[in-house]
Amino acid sequence: MADNTLRIKPVVNTDRPALGRFIASRWGAATAVAHGTVFRPAELPGLVAVRDGRLAGLLTYDVSGDTLEIVTVDAVTPNGGVGSALITAVSDEARRRDVRRLIVTTTNDNLDALRFYQRRDFRLIAVRPGAADEARRLKPQIPEIGRYDIPLHDELELLRELTPRVPPSVTPNCMNPFRDFGVTLSGTRGGGQLLVVSSLKTSSHAAATWRAQVSGSTSPTPVPRPGMAIVRTASRTGTPVSRRACSHSRNTARAAR
Repeated sequence: MADNTLRIKPVVNTDRPALGRFIASRWGAATAVAHGTVFRPAELPGLVAVRDGRLAGLLTYDVSGDTLEIVTVDAVTPNGGVGSALITAVSDEARRRDVRRLIVTTTNDNLDALRFYQRRDFRLIAVRPGAADEARRLKPQIPEIGRYDIPLHDELELLRELTPRVPPSVTPNCMNPFRDFGVTLSGTRGGGQLLVVSSLKTSSHAAATWRAQVSGSTSPTPVPRPGMAIVRTASRTGTPVSRRACSHSRNTARAAR
């Protein structure tokens, strides 16, 4: 019986010969060019998507400082969730490496890629007119006419800022007990936690629990709604959040890595 479960795994050296052939079939050569840099994707770190024992997709990347650059993303079958799964996995890998920025370059003809990335929290940060024309000198396989019969001339760069991962040894007072309600911890304000309701997962029981749990906040405690911001100064048990205790816990977590 076929196993349709999609699995994502890191690229290992034994994968590289097959991935080299895959890259060449998808990109017309063993190289990819962005912002004047020639990459050899099959030699880069990457993530492989596998379904039913077969290659379903590949993402390759390069890390420099606090930035992870996505070099290639390919799904064997489009619109099957493979690209989304690879973006989620590389975001997790970036956080594991304490990388805060994901960047990716596409071209002016690639309207599908622009839609894909912008729907996944990437923002357009740069347009490089004529960059694809320059890249063609480094890689002649780049066509002059791209997708949708659009002349291929320019590069566009997109950025996604990542929220930092929370170290596992941070004390409970530093955590967000409201995540089950769709509430995100956005930062600190005045020594307290700034909680923002991003999506609403509530019921009459949840609303009552919410009122009980934010009794130590500096704001009134109505039923939560999307967009509401609350500065919370108490934990579930009513113990005040200590900035010093949180700082000590984070320092301990860093030292233990």
